[in-house]
Amino acid sequence: MTHNMQKGIVLFWAFLRTGQVRQFDTMMVAVGSIGHFILIAACISSFLEQERSARNWWKLIGGGAVVLAYFFLIVAIALPRAR
Repeated sequence: MTHNMQKGIVLFWAFLRTGQVRQFDTMMVAVGSIGHFILIAACISSFLEQERSARNWWKLIGGGAVVLAYFFLIVAIALPRAR
């Protein structure tokens, strides 16, 4: 867990107790992180329920490679550059 996720969980818990929102953006980091963990668990569960075949393994590996390439593309485009 990153510190932003930990702080977001603390802020979200404080919101549930007090009803006051402080640092909404940090709270959303925690919510988004939890959503990603749920999505990853659902993908793994779906993959494990399928029949075992070499084609399914290649689809999993190919999908992972596409996701990593997309991530690297986002980082390359959004990376701050010194002027």
